[in-house]
Amino acid sequence: MPDGADADGQLDLSSSRGIQRGGEHGPVIVPGRPDESSLFTRVHGGQMPPEGEPRLAPEDVQVLADWIASGAELPSSNETIDAAQVMPILWLRCTPCHGGRRTEAGLDLRTLESIERGGESGPVVVSGNPAESRLVRRVHAGEMPPRRLLVSVSVKPMEDAELRKLEAWIAAGLPPARLPPDVATLEPDSIVSDSDREFWSIPATSTALHGDPHRWTRGGESHRRFSAQAARGTRNGILVAGGSSDVDAPGRD
Repeated sequence: MPDGADADGQLDLSSSRGIQRGGEHGPVIVPGRPDESSLFTRVHGGQMPPEGEPRLAPEDVQVLADWIASGAELPSSNETIDAAQVMPILWLRCTPCHGGRRTEAGLDLRTLESIERGGESGPVVVSGNPAESRLVRRVHAGEMPPRRLLVSVSVKPMEDAELRKLEAWIAAGLPPARLPPDVATLEPDSIVSDSDREFWSIPATSTALHGDPHRWTRGGESHRRFSAQAARGTRNGILVAGGSSDVDAPGRD
């Protein structure tokens, strides 16, 4: 099928923008109406892919029809997707059988490396081609997770939006997670607020942490004061277990 800038009829199916734009004769998809979408009718009628190229399997043609019938939703051309958005879905829906204590068919879906490695039957994803990825095809077919195991492993089938996200990730080439370094900064925490830290079960840190970051690392009096406070525990009656090896005893100066 056309998948590049020089595609037949100016039709480029390699990106969301190209699919939405259509070809030289106009749009090829009518959301909600597979029978009026030339992309589907040509694939279903055998005109696409052209003669000599592999045909889509019947189940893949059905996937295309179902996608158009459901509204043909496409990820935004400005939307970026990576493993950080997809791995939680796989952990929720798939890893009870494919990760941790159980790795059915030798397939572990907990990490990018193990996903690319596949299982006993070989790879389960084809980078850049969700339609040829066995993982996607089995989810579409209702075989993952197996219906007979839904109750025993306490999982639910993947939702349509989750499956579209998985397909978009595979189509994008399985990009790894793009996360900022997990390092301490003086920026406000977006998850735990200052008021949250006042809760009795959260040991509060010294206010010295919120001042000049060099103030308590130079080794002077402020460093000794902070270390002693941290060793004793100073707020809400919460004691900090253990102590710091560089705490100077009071009055030792």
